Amino acid sequence: MSLKRVLLIATGGTIASRPAGCGWEPQLSGEQILDYVPELKDIADFASLPLFSIDSTNMNPSFWLLIAETIR
Repeated sequence: MSLKRVLLIATGGTIASRPAGCGWEPQLSGEQILDYVPELKDIADFASLPLFSIDSTNMNPSFWLLIAETIR
């Protein structure tokens, strides 16, 4: 039986952030995030696409449109 294929579209945000300066900033790639849970390789074929890396507070409709276009 073949594994399902899953694409992680990396956009930064809280999950990709680490302490920096006076706060947090996105620093982890999608591949690095996937590496934190190696068991995922047993349930699906995961790939990562780095789309952008921004703080969640900087998200706006232009980024939403880019995500939507990428998925389409």
